[in-house]
Amino acid sequence: MLPFLEELLEKKLSDSLGAKVSFDRVKLSPLSGKVEVLNLAARGRDGANPFLTIARIEAKVAMAKALKQEISIQSLRIERPYVRVPIALPKKVPASKNERGSPASKPWQFEADDVLVVDGTIEFQSVAYHAIAERVNLLLKRDANDIVLTLLSDSVRRINPDVTVGELKLNGRIATPDFSRLLTSSISLDGTIDPHARFSATTASLMSKTIDARMTANLDSQLFSRLVPIALPAIAGLIHLDIDGTFSPERVVLRRGEISTQNATMKLDS
Repeated sequence: MLPFLEELLEKKLSDSLGAKVSFDRVKLSPLSGKVEVLNLAARGRDGANPFLTIARIEAKVAMAKALKQEISIQSLRIERPYVRVPIALPKKVPASKNERGSPASKPWQFEADDVLVVDGTIEFQSVAYHAIAERVNLLLKRDANDIVLTLLSDSVRRINPDVTVGELKLNGRIATPDFSRLLTSSISLDGTIDPHARFSATTASLMSKTIDARMTANLDSQLFSRLVPIALPAIAGLIHLDIDGTFSPERVVLRRGEISTQNATMKLDS
């Protein structure tokens, strides 16, 4: 491969993610312009556990620009990523005078209209809650003003206690047509967890720890008690949940919170 390409990729990815990025191997096919990156890891503030790992990335780059130490991506496929949220990133360090204007500081050129993510995993963990979405497939497709998001996950479950909820389906928009700004742009989502719940959500960015969300759900009482960390009297049958609020790992602020059964309704406090 071109001797500078591995270092250039590492620097550009680290700059784009605002984190330390490393990988095991980069393979380049000069005739086709295909680049294969194996076992990528991006580490956040603690520097120890990566918030993102990717088993394999396959991209096609413009070789004429690569020879000028520029990266122009024409297609991108990401396989078996593992994402841990919320993401704790270090404060970005401004580039030194020597670094400004260097090849690594030149902007990405992303000529592809879509990105395909295959067989991913998304894990959320806070002090009180631990959940995971597995076998995630994601398509990001650019239109005139936004990036349109379509996500399917075969299984969403809570850990400790272990309970499977169902299949996740998401549609959404990221408020930028620029793929290099995916992690820092606002996101709006609508989705379902079949067969139990429907929800909508907005967040300032994937880096944000705060989400504004509205959810309605119908759950069997036994499933509800294992999913929701709220102490309730012994209730049998179907429970309807209606929640609208702002959520973060540290705090929940409810604008509307209501749990109802056939015979009673309980208001929730923040």
